[in-house]
Amino acid sequence: MEKLVKVILSKPGTILSIYVSFVIFGIIALFDLKIAILPEIGFPKAVVETKFPFAGIEEVEALISKPISERLGSSRGVKSVYAVSEPGVSQVTITFANNRDLEFKISELREKLEQVRELLPQNSEKPILSRFDPNSGPFLEMVFFPDKLNNPVLLKSYLEENWKPVLERIEGVASLQIGGGYEKEILAEIDAKRLLAYKLSPQSVGRAVVLSNRNVPAGSVPAGDKEVLVRVKGAASSIEELGKTVITVGPNGEPVLFGDFADLKINYRKRSEKALFNGKECVILYFYKESGANPVEVSERILEEANQIYKSSRSEVQFETGFDEANYVKQSVNGLRLSLLIGAGLAFLVSLLLLRNFSSPIVLMLIVPAAVLISFFLFWIFGLSLNMMSLGGLAVGIGMLFDNSNVVLSAIERNLDSSQNKLKACMSGISETILSVIIATISTLLVFIPMVFLKTFIGSLFSEMALAISISLLVSLVISITLTPVLYYLIPLMYAKKNSFYDRLFIRSESYEIRFIKWHSWLLEGLLKNPKGSVGWIFILIFLSGVSVYFISKEILPKMETGEFAIRLKFPFGTIRERVEESTIALESFIKEKYQVSDSISRIGKESQSGKDGGLTVDPSSEIRFIIGSWHRSSTSRIVESIKSDLFEEFPNLNSNVKYSGDVLSSIVGAESEIILELKGEEVPELEKLGKRLEAKGSSIPGVRKISHALGDSVRSYTLNFDESKLLRYGWSLDSVGDSLRIATLGGYFSGVELEGKEIPIRLIFRGVDIQNLDSVRNFGIPVGEKSVSISELSEIEEENNYRYLYGIGGQRANFITFFSDPGKESEVLRGVNNFIRSEEFPMEISLGLQESADYSAVIKELSFTIILAFIVLYLLISGQFESIRVANRILITIPLVVLGAIPFLFLFGRSINASSFVGLIMLMGISIDSAVLFYEYFLIEKSKKVSNPIASKKSANIILKPVLMNSTTTFVGLLPIMFVLMPGSEFQASMAVVVGFGVILSLLNAIFLMPLLFSLMEEKA
Repeated sequence: MEKLVKVILSKPGTILSIYVSFVIFGIIALFDLKIAILPEIGFPKAVVETKFPFAGIEEVEALISKPISERLGSSRGVKSVYAVSEPGVSQVTITFANNRDLEFKISELREKLEQVRELLPQNSEKPILSRFDPNSGPFLEMVFFPDKLNNPVLLKSYLEENWKPVLERIEGVASLQIGGGYEKEILAEIDAKRLLAYKLSPQSVGRAVVLSNRNVPAGSVPAGDKEVLVRVKGAASSIEELGKTVITVGPNGEPVLFGDFADLKINYRKRSEKALFNGKECVILYFYKESGANPVEVSERILEEANQIYKSSRSEVQFETGFDEANYVKQSVNGLRLSLLIGAGLAFLVSLLLLRNFSSPIVLMLIVPAAVLISFFLFWIFGLSLNMMSLGGLAVGIGMLFDNSNVVLSAIERNLDSSQNKLKACMSGISETILSVIIATISTLLVFIPMVFLKTFIGSLFSEMALAISISLLVSLVISITLTPVLYYLIPLMYAKKNSFYDRLFIRSESYEIRFIKWHSWLLEGLLKNPKGSVGWIFILIFLSGVSVYFISKEILPKMETGEFAIRLKFPFGTIRERVEESTIALESFIKEKYQVSDSISRIGKESQSGKDGGLTVDPSSEIRFIIGSWHRSSTSRIVESIKSDLFEEFPNLNSNVKYSGDVLSSIVGAESEIILELKGEEVPELEKLGKRLEAKGSSIPGVRKISHALGDSVRSYTLNFDESKLLRYGWSLDSVGDSLRIATLGGYFSGVELEGKEIPIRLIFRGVDIQNLDSVRNFGIPVGEKSVSISELSEIEEENNYRYLYGIGGQRANFITFFSDPGKESEVLRGVNNFIRSEEFPMEISLGLQESADYSAVIKELSFTIILAFIVLYLLISGQFESIRVANRILITIPLVVLGAIPFLFLFGRSINASSFVGLIMLMGISIDSAVLFYEYFLIEKSKKVSNPIASKKSANIILKPVLMNSTTTFVGLLPIMFVLMPGSEFQASMAVVVGFGVILSLLNAIFLMPLLFSLMEEKA
């Protein structure tokens, strides 16, 4: 090793040239790295949506949901299948046991879906299979208002014609949707009496309009040396021509025109969807990005193109950005970068005070940016992106980058004091520490290997962080044994001038260090006098730390302070849009008056067209997205919890759901404050009855704020029971009568007319005076030969309350009871629900259990297994390194002490036990070994001098005191910006930073107190 160091130091120019080259590569790679919120994660979930236009809920469940659930549920690796059926739509969600071989599993699902397609009704649409993606929502929302546009009603059509075609062609944009505004249509209001007089049905009129209103190619004819196309023209080019469309002929051969029984006009249809920005009506463009696209780059391209269109449009519209995911990404990434820089600066100050010269801290400050930039270059090579996980890993590990070089520099300086020769000091220092820094790095890296065995998405989520930390630590290891001695050898020794500010600062720092050393020696001597009793008290303190776990809140993933949240409102089926709008605006005003909200975006109502020629399906719901002012962004979680309480107290009858907007992680795991109980059986009425019973009794559970069951949402409807024999006698079927009634009440789209270069759809509907109420439906006539027959003669009408949704799990029907808990009462409610289940009696045919997605214990069990596996790996490593199980026992016994001792600090900082803190505990296991291994190596050196174990322990502790103190303090202060969440984007790593930061302090105390105690006891047992 000395020869290698001598070669390295003999050619410093070569070493510097190599590192400068890699730093340049790192700078180039930094600008080329993709920026994202999270790494690419394969979520083990897929969704199948199938539309069955105008089908009832029972038909959708029996003919669509059940066959798909049963067939797909038998696929390999499927963990659960959930189905939701509603009128006209089936949605089946398939969850896999893990995210391995996802492409193969999805491919198998597609094959089985093609097979089951043959079993589905012919008039159902093709099932659409899509992988679950929490990023599938719009990543950019642009809000538009009319400015110089003459008529605000034209805003939506203006954007469709002038803005949408340009913006949706931008690279990275998958699709663009428009919300709000007015839709132009050609409204054909049919006079019911005239229609019957002509012996026509709405269906036959629609078919005639479609067949007549089109141009048909008719081949070609020769004309000289060319072929001239021939076509039959039928498409109308104006309202007048459309009115002259021949629908049928009368008994005397006279044509019956469309305009004879229908009033045709261009109309802006009554809207069931509306968009508001800060209470002002607007039109919103929703941008969806392609999978894997960089949201920052795509957003910049969109906004740049939008500004170009705006300049060329003579300010006919005004626009502003309502929501832009890129802003949060940039703020988070920049915040983590700044946290990294602040942490490095604090670590530099600590090293300056402990080393009390300028040479060594300058060396450390040169190697940290070099290590980070070279790590960026390796990120680029391995295909990593700059996201919260990779940058968070660097920010958490910034103090650790100092560690190896700290140990090397301390050894070099100690040898320099005795030899006064830089070259010999460098060679001796590296020879002494090379094994310990390699083992220290390997032990930290090895603890991440068990994370490969994580089967849930947690493994995918944290694998990039683990890889980022591993890359940076490997780079710092290589730098510590190559670049660090070269820089120390080249940079002249620099000390503070006497009586200068730095000299006085260094003197003060030295006095504190001397006091600490004296305190350490005094305390260690006292502990060594009664080692067994001291160790016993330490174990008692650690036991008390372990008990604190009970009092710390628990969650799967920490919440992100995105500065945004959304409230989703759902109203009873059939609620008119005006009522939905009124309630939504009232809630929006209440929130904005009470909380520091800068902007709000509301989408009131939601509609979709069923089928190519179907009517509109209206969903009475709304969503309000609130954007918190930048000064109050860190209070997002507090505001959200407060609003949840307000909704329960001020709006108890409002079906509302508050979620973090933009927090992808929360959307993955759902809300921890909701505990869902699953009831499975065959009879829906029985499931509903049990749901009501549990809803009534469960309210007595302490901590429960509200209870609801899924089957409690009903839909009022009129059921027409037809005499099918009469229908067949008159030449009608249930489908044909149903279609005629649908057109009469909702309207139906048929064909379209091209006006001014744009096709405008034609909607057929009966006049309002013809269909006013239930009596109008009863009197609705269908033509039969020379006369008409009313609906009341063919059917009986009953009023019913049907289920709005039907649910299924696997092949069984289901009901879900949701327990909403008070803040901080989740664990108490969970225990209460479990006790409640055990105390209740249920029919044999009913099975029940907690929904697994809400089970915190599943993730914790998996992470606990990872910790145990990492412990075993470290045990084998230490045993093999020192060829002694007894030594490994003494070193490894301190790991649980350090790990458990760090947990109470989560409570002090108001953090939870979650997946992030568990990963911090895994990291801490590797870090805590480093100091213990360093102690034992010097213990062996002292033992070679034929001294007793207590003396060797004391001397070893004194030798390692300064390097271990420096490593621990630089790591601790480097983590302070993350611990206190000084910058946005570090909320996810905060609990991890608390665990690691205070864990390294405990590992310091372990190395200088507990390890000497344990090894001093070896002599008594020898």
